[in-house]
Amino acid sequence: MATRALLCLCLGLVAVESISRTSTSTDTEPVYPSCRLPDDSGFNPLGMELQLQDMINGSVAAGAVCNDGSAAKLYFRPCCDGTAYGDHCNISSHPRLLIVFGDGNSEGYAFDEASMAARMLNNASLTSSDDLPQSFSRDGDSISSGVGAFSKSGEANPNFYKAFGAYVPYCSSDMWLGESGDFHGRQIAKAAIETLLPEIEYYGVDEVVLVGGAGIMTQAGELKAMLPSRVNVSAVCDGCMLFSDLDGPTDPKDPTRSTDTETYLETGCDGTDPLLCPPEMTLPTAVDFWNATDSLAKSVGSNVDCTGWLCLVDGNPIKAAKRTPLPLLAAQPLYDRAQFVAR
Repeated sequence: MATRALLCLCLGLVAVESISRTSTSTDTEPVYPSCRLPDDSGFNPLGMELQLQDMINGSVAAGAVCNDGSAAKLYFRPCCDGTAYGDHCNISSHPRLLIVFGDGNSEGYAFDEASMAARMLNNASLTSSDDLPQSFSRDGDSISSGVGAFSKSGEANPNFYKAFGAYVPYCSSDMWLGESGDFHGRQIAKAAIETLLPEIEYYGVDEVVLVGGAGIMTQAGELKAMLPSRVNVSAVCDGCMLFSDLDGPTDPKDPTRSTDTETYLETGCDGTDPLLCPPEMTLPTAVDFWNATDSLAKSVGSNVDCTGWLCLVDGNPIKAAKRTPLPLLAAQPLYDRAQFVAR
């Protein structure tokens, strides 16, 4: 789903050397990587592509780890400088950083031991950072239209081609909400912000766009509070709408969800893939499985009329983000195939 949201953004809907900083203070103008190689024979990967890097020191001790215990990581790319007019970072008087947390809700989640085992077997890349490539890409594309709002093409991506970019791979299987056991999505999200703070200060970034699914939207206020007060923060709900069927065969007050389970099994809900099941079949146990009940309630607060897993469906994540308050764009297609498959 992130690809869809990033494409919407770029259309205007509102062992490689590390480039991270070790200090938040400088007495000189920031130095930007070059967009092109010294001999002008092509683009410079360090300037054009998002590069993989470790989280800030201490993040592992603070719990920012994937399901398999590997250290969570992120991709980052500053604005690059160069000889062509469109290369120059100083064109923009308001440096902007786009921070994307995973691929919205499309990467699913674990909701019990069986689904977690299936996820680690069939989608190991969503539970570990061990095999992440050095450069961020989508279907082999790292700088053009395939990466949406991360594209460096001014024609394809007029709003964000000069922006600083960060992508945080999803490896916690908990919609970024877990805080203990094998689920540490919340610590990973916070560690990502802490890792990017030196970059924000060094480059003078004063606009940050937070992009994520339902889990990130519920804690958008907490992530915003970690950023400098001078920074203008907005959010993009990346296909984060999950629709429950409260009038359907299951009773939301019954977390066992035993009523008419066979009906859902006939539609493809196999008990291991949440994307094949309506959320009311999996989220009630998932939130408990992640040990996220208390933290979710704290993030959402009393201003949103929901409790537990219901805070992740039917527009409640957007309501939670809006209570911060902050400008918010909901990128949701009229036809969401995942929603129909789950039914």
